[in-house]
Amino acid sequence: PETSMRLYQIAKPVTLEHVRRVFQCGKMPPVNVADDTDTLETLQALLYLTSVSAWFINNPPYHEALSIRSLMEMLLRNGGLNRLPEHDGTWHKWIRRESVKRMRLIVFCFFNIHTIVFDVPPVILTEEVTIELPCTEQEWQAPHADLWHEARMKSPGEPKFQNALSALFEPNSNVERFSSLGGYVLIHAILQDIWLMTKAGRLPVSRRNRFNPSCISSTPELVSVEQALERWCQCWERNQESSIDPLSPHGPLSFTSAALLRLAYIRLNADCGSTRQLQTWDPVQIATSLRENLSVRRGDRLTRAALHCAHALSTPVKLGIGFVAHSQVALWSNQHALCSLECAVLLAKWLEAVTVPHPDPALTEQEARLRDFVLEMVMEVQHGVSREWLLATNTRLSAAVTRLWARLFTADYIWEMVALIGRSLNSYADLLEQ
Repeated sequence: PETSMRLYQIAKPVTLEHVRRVFQCGKMPPVNVADDTDTLETLQALLYLTSVSAWFINNPPYHEALSIRSLMEMLLRNGGLNRLPEHDGTWHKWIRRESVKRMRLIVFCFFNIHTIVFDVPPVILTEEVTIELPCTEQEWQAPHADLWHEARMKSPGEPKFQNALSALFEPNSNVERFSSLGGYVLIHAILQDIWLMTKAGRLPVSRRNRFNPSCISSTPELVSVEQALERWCQCWERNQESSIDPLSPHGPLSFTSAALLRLAYIRLNADCGSTRQLQTWDPVQIATSLRENLSVRRGDRLTRAALHCAHALSTPVKLGIGFVAHSQVALWSNQHALCSLECAVLLAKWLEAVTVPHPDPALTEQEARLRDFVLEMVMEVQHGVSREWLLATNTRLSAAVTRLWARLFTADYIWEMVALIGRSLNSYADLLEQ
């Protein structure tokens, strides 16, 4: 870690000085900026810097990631957001085009990660992106031209980003197939739509017919997004590259995408982004804000979201919380930790609502089954506790579940944001136990 931080401290001024000399002093890249190597490699360098700095409080400070993203946006727009190098059918030209395409889409996703973490507006809107989705991993990882050509012949081709996204939202359309990276980009696009709808619902002009994630009745917007998530999930399951194994030979992106799917279901039910206060870096303040300012209302939609959260916890419970915490979580992306924070809190809020004495209305069959599923998980981990003891108050089961989530993120992690999430979950459990 010390060597890595030293490399960061060296790389940042070198990269920023290069941006100043080449891109901010009137010396512009060649006319065909879509095929400009300098622009691509500078963008890659800035992406590495922001992918490190976003997860630390002071060394390096997280706000550096937010300042660097303005430079990344400048380079993207200067090169033409949707302009790609020409492709003449050869392997090397295709590699160049695919590299530029992937780089731009990954930067788009990182901008959305900043929105998820710090609740800041997206720098590039989904509607602005019109290029094709990335190719399959088999094509991308082909070691020589013959294998690439063979994989290319079997591939159905990449759909346009906007066509694939529209197909997810249109009831009668054929849903496009997508690669693991394509699915990752699309779930980020849906998350951006949810963020924008939630913020628009806070405007005074929207108060009469506002988008409210915690309301019981489903608005047309909510139904449309839920259906898009269901279609995305169907495509994910059909994709041979998809896996819930972070060590999949096709890469960990489909594993991370599954976590972002859970986050999307949560954000449809609770405005976590506005209440988390992660930018304070204070676990007590984060926990207190989530406890006091985040509310949920029972309903089928909330139960579906809680089910996703419970299933996310069931895998580490089956494998052993301690084993996963000390040997597997290091393989997860930081996005998993962010999703786990919101999973834990939403599931805890739902459990509070369904474990009150004589709930009104009475629990549905789905709610009762899910409550019992969570009870069995907790009793499996905490030997000797009884169902009656866990249900003695409407916060005891919630606190126990939150502690289980917290145990996954209490090891000695390099990324300070991950450790912050573990401490915040323990603080939230403390509040529930009080």
